[in-house]
Amino acid sequence: MRILSFSKSARHLQKFERKYRRYYPLFFFLEMLFLIINILTPIFIKNTIDSAFYKGNIGGIILFSGLYLLILSFQSFIMYKLNYSVARYLINNSRAKESKSAYAKILSLPTNILSSQNVNNYLSIFVKDIPKIATGIYLGKLQFYFNFGFFAIVLGILFILNVKLTLAVLISAFMFYLSTSALKKLVIRSSQKDRENYQKFMKRTKESIEGIFTLKQYPNSRLIENFTNTSAKKWSKTNILARMANGLSSKNSEINKGIGNALVIGFGVYLLWKGEISVGTLVAYNSYMNWIYDILRMMITGLTMFFSSVPNWENFVNIFSMPFERASGVKIEKFEKLEITHVEFRYNNETKILSDLHFRLNRGDKVAIVGSSGAGKSTFVSLFNRFLSPTKGKIFINGISIEEYSLSSLRKNIIVVHSNDYLFDTSIRNNITLFEDFPEKEINRVLEICECRFVKDMENGIDTVIGEKGIKLSEGQRQRIILARALIRKPQILILDEITSGIDSETEERILERILKEIDTVVIISHRLSTIRKAQKIYVMDNGCFVDSGTHDELINKCGKYRDVLSTQLAE
Repeated sequence: MRILSFSKSARHLQKFERKYRRYYPLFFFLEMLFLIINILTPIFIKNTIDSAFYKGNIGGIILFSGLYLLILSFQSFIMYKLNYSVARYLINNSRAKESKSAYAKILSLPTNILSSQNVNNYLSIFVKDIPKIATGIYLGKLQFYFNFGFFAIVLGILFILNVKLTLAVLISAFMFYLSTSALKKLVIRSSQKDRENYQKFMKRTKESIEGIFTLKQYPNSRLIENFTNTSAKKWSKTNILARMANGLSSKNSEINKGIGNALVIGFGVYLLWKGEISVGTLVAYNSYMNWIYDILRMMITGLTMFFSSVPNWENFVNIFSMPFERASGVKIEKFEKLEITHVEFRYNNETKILSDLHFRLNRGDKVAIVGSSGAGKSTFVSLFNRFLSPTKGKIFINGISIEEYSLSSLRKNIIVVHSNDYLFDTSIRNNITLFEDFPEKEINRVLEICECRFVKDMENGIDTVIGEKGIKLSEGQRQRIILARALIRKPQILILDEITSGIDSETEERILERILKEIDTVVIISHRLSTIRKAQKIYVMDNGCFVDSGTHDELINKCGKYRDVLSTQLAE
């Protein structure tokens, strides 16, 4: 079934191979030089030996020795040049290009697909699949085709030298094929199992490292033993089996080569005794025989590399079969209004999260959305810039369906900021700009708006590297850097989803006052009453529905759910 499914993706393989075909002429030129030298050398040996053995031309042997050393040196140079060219232009180049294209594809996946996949599934594409493809799919296939051509030429020369001996070669080659075919299936199965268990091991290891503080809190936990060690043992077992399968495949070549050589040389000596061949022919035949088995071994190795990489190729191609987020469309020039009508949302078409929502946001509005945990607030605002798309209903911006706008325009003009947005293991400057060009004055201005005075006190100021996920910063400092990242882009709509949860009330109030002056249209999701009261209008959400809306004073008087939310979450 694996091979059948791979055949369906053959057109994808051809598409990706086209990117490297411009290097093939160089490979074939070097390979042809190598081939010609290796084909002519045994004939040169034959003529030299026969000349010395039957005609007594000893001087020819001395000349041959010098020329043979020169030929060996030239062979070594060509092989070095070929290996270097393949490594540089095919293996390394394909790794770099396919890694780049895979990352671009993953970046373009819809968020519902991204959130449903484990990070390790994507990591394994870069760590294991692409390197295996580079050496297996591309190099393995190239190696097989070249050696197949080499085999056909050498076989033709052997028939010219002696038909009977060549038939003996074909018999031994057939035995070699039968034993290798049986091992090929074992190599493919063990390679697939090895990959699957490696993914599980990486997942368990990542979870154990990320949950290290939890494990420290509970020192008697046996999670490592039952969670990580189990997956490590399974991977170790399948990895050993995969290595054994590859080892058997390699050993099989040596055994068959020994048996074949014994068969052919023994038969050759018999023909020499009968006077059907010369001594030089037998020596030349022995040289070609060594090449025949090396060629067969390289052909089988190429096929084994190719087929053992099929699971990796299928996993890699599967990424490209996933749907893109549609990127083209019109741009938002100036936001005027956002309208949501009869919107419903379900994750994976299962549990309903949002139900029959109606909402309107005009330019200049400052609104808040409140509700208990799990009410659907974060899901709702994720619809504004199409991080999520409604299962039913319509969303319009300036009277045009949201689907008509380009994603880049939507996400440039409508920014949703979460308290747990990612900070990268680079400098504060790079985390704010994300390597885009912004004036130094503008960077300092947003740092001031977000009260990031702590930046100046750090070791290298704004160029201080903050570690993975901003581990060198406190929660409040991380949130202020995340806010600065959004503000420097001056969105037309800014949505703050619990972004100030780690900032003290007084600092939060000052920052929020500046943001409300800085950005025309703001939507706030917060757990603090002092923050909510700054909104012109408050929407109360419960179980994916809006149950009421109004000012704080209006809702206090008429909405029991709002009073419940205040008593449990918003009271300071």
